[in-house]
Amino acid sequence: MAESSPIVGSRKVLASGCITTSAPDEKISFIVSDVNFEFSFTSNVLMPSSVGHTLVSSTHIVFALNNFDNALGATWSDVVGLMSGKKLHVAFVVHLIGDVKSGGRLLNYTISLEQ
Repeated sequence: MAESSPIVGSRKVLASGCITTSAPDEKISFIVSDVNFEFSFTSNVLMPSSVGHTLVSSTHIVFALNNFDNALGATWSDVVGLMSGKKLHVAFVVHLIGDVKSGGRLLNYTISLEQ
């Protein structure tokens, strides 16, 4: 099997992919390089779109996404911590599939490490 090691700017891509949910799924989690990445979705029209991320432990990061309910997509990108002394970057785009109550979401993500 061929191995792929994409580089984006000065970052090595550790993982990238696409996950599709369906209602009533409000959480996604996956592990990359022994780190658990967890995404939870909420919708509250009284608040602006936002992303909060919490480092639960050195191997568990939780992202709370509020109002990522746009069929055209909503994006976010930032440094979320260090791995082996290098900056760990997370970037994602979320698309709503259908309506907020009965639809699903499409999460496209890239996790990369500064070289």
